Amino acid sequence: SRNDRIIKPHWIRYYQELPKQFDKVVMGIDVATTEQTRSDYTAVCFLWVKQGTAYVITSYSYKLTPWKNELMLVKLYIQHKPTHVVYESNIEAKLLEDLKQRGLPIKGVKNTKDKHTRLLDWAPEIEFGRVVFSPACQTLEYQLTHYPDLEHDDEMDAFLIALKASQTNKNNHVVRA
Repeated sequence: SRNDRIIKPHWIRYYQELPKQFDKVVMGIDVATTEQTRSDYTAVCFLWVKQGTAYVITSYSYKLTPWKNELMLVKLYIQHKPTHVVYESNIEAKLLEDLKQRGLPIKGVKNTKDKHTRLLDWAPEIEFGRVVFSPACQTLEYQLTHYPDLEHDDEMDAFLIALKASQTNKNNHVVRA
């Protein structure tokens, strides 16, 4: 129900312009482990991080064969030139090892909290404008503002993985304290 939703639609803020340089460019990946019709999508989210603000540049979700999925992820990596490529290491996927073999600087991020708690942890950052969005991220925005009442939340998963990797050390201004 609407009362269970964590992220309120009026919290979503769009950036007007982007800084010229960024501290980090993060590619978060949520890999679908099967390509069956009712299975999850592979999702990718790109964040640009500057002085404690995360700019959500774009997010994608799609269903492809494992080979085409690998090619798509390499293409997105080349297109966006991320400094950090991260995936949820709680899952095992041959695809991720294949991407490492291709030279992508991919690292696993272990989730120790459930999805609901992770979204609750980041809600203040979204509410207070320390995470801002491109208007083009409509699927991600829908998933964030309608969770948990969703059939698929893959872009939200990729987003949360990217946010976790966007954090800097405690001596610097952080995206999320």
